[in-house]
Order: sequence, then C-alpha cells, then structure tokens
Amino acid sequence: GRTMKTTKYAVCAVMAAMMALSAAADTTYTNYGDFTAASVDFLQVTEQTTNPGDTVPKYGSPFVTTAGNSMDFNPVGFSAIAANGSSDVTDGNLVFIADAHQDKNMAIEKIGFAERGNFTLGGTGTDGTYVDVDAYFYVEVTEVNFQPIESFGISVWMEFDPNTDGKHELVTDGAGGGLWSGSVEVDINAALVLNGYAETDRATQVAVDLNNVLTAYSEDGTSSLIAKKDFDVGMTVEIIPEPASLALVLGATSLIAFVRRRFIG
Repeated sequence: GRTMKTTKYAVCAVMAAMMALSAAADTTYTNYGDFTAASVDFLQVTEQTTNPGDTVPKYGSPFVTTAGNSMDFNPVGFSAIAANGSSDVTDGNLVFIADAHQDKNMAIEKIGFAERGNFTLGGTGTDGTYVDVDAYFYVEVTEVNFQPIESFGISVWMEFDPNTDGKHELVTDGAGGGLWSGSVEVDINAALVLNGYAETDRATQVAVDLNNVLTAYSEDGTSSLIAKKDFDVGMTVEIIPEPASLALVLGATSLIAFVRRRFIG
C-alpha cells in the first residue's frame, strides 16, 4: 500500500507557512481566500512576487461561478515596460488547492490553463529589443479517492501563439502591436496511471503552483511593452464510479466474454 502523508489541512498549513516565510523575506503577497464552484473548492488562492519593485495584486481576485468549475482572473497592471536601453521583468506567482466535493463523489480529471494579452515594439534597433512571456505550472496530487497519499508532482510549460516560445522581437516580428495567447492542459488521470495507480483511481485533491514572467528589453531609440489581460483556470471533473457500479461493469464484461466463447466460438 501507499504511505499516507498529506491531508487537506496539512497542505493548507504548508502553504500558510510558505506565505509566512515569504512575508518575512519581504515578498509581497495577497491571499484572496476560498471559493466554491460547482464540484470543487478553490482553497487559499494566493498570489505573491519576489521580484524587486513588483507589487500585488496582479492577477486580482478571481471570478468563480457555482455553475462551473473554473476561476477567471482579469489582471490589472500585470505588464513589463522598457524604453531607451532599459529592461523590465515582472513576476507573478499564484498558488491554490483544488478540492473535489466528496458529497458529490467528484474527482478532478484534467486541469486547463489559458491566458492572453498584448505587446508593442517600437523604434529602430535590432532583435535586442524584444518582449517575452513564460508560464510554468506545477500540479501536485495530494489525495486519491478522498484518501491522502504520498504526493507526486506534474510539471508543464505553456506554449504560446503566434510564437510558440512567447518571444516577439523588433526586427524578426516587426515593429507595432499584436496579441498573444497561451494554453496548456494537465491530464491528471494519465499522471495517476504513470505513477502506479489503477485505471479506476481518481484524484480528489491537487495543489497548484504557477509562475508567470513577463520580460521587456529595449535599446537606445526603441521601446517594448508586454501585458497580461486575462488568465483562466478550468477543471474537468467526473464522478468516481461506485464499487458496486464497477463490479457490475466488470461482471457484464466477463459475461459478454463467456457468451462469446461459449456460443460464438
């Protein structure tokens, strides 16, 4: 059997301790609290930054509806701006716990992240004038079938459009403005199987830690700006099959196999 180490409350305590340490290290952070959606709770939704000169909020408090299982953020002032040889880096870290509703026997099948924004490049220079967006996501599975587990993590990077790496350069991409967007999906069920769990096991709690970095570089006589305007987190959920239902399915499969062997050959 697997060692049970992490509980919902332990995860919250660890995150609270991390935020306390961050505060002690002069990291600016904002805890937006807990939010209830249709089939999951988003707990301890918190953003922070360790980048000198940055302030929060950047993401802002999320909009969550009881009709779905998503959080919609509408960032304000989440941008990097540079001109005449300067540079700017803006960092935004967001953490939260997604906890499936046990009374509805729900589980978290997949998590999707999507964001979009705009950028502007101006002046006469080289590709040394550019803007860039990076997004890194770490999803830690902490509970399976409503039982705490020895947690494991899944790491993913977001890809962007129109440039996959999120970088836009003055000469290569041309002066002027444009829009960018990015998305990535984490398949929790597939990760469970890869980590030795059965096909019928389901994740019921995960902790999410994501980091977004916007970068702007400029040369003399040039300027650059990149901004994030929207960020969304969406959960694909499913009902965990009851043991009795699983037995019926397995029994029906066995019966069909027997009939085929006996009467069909």
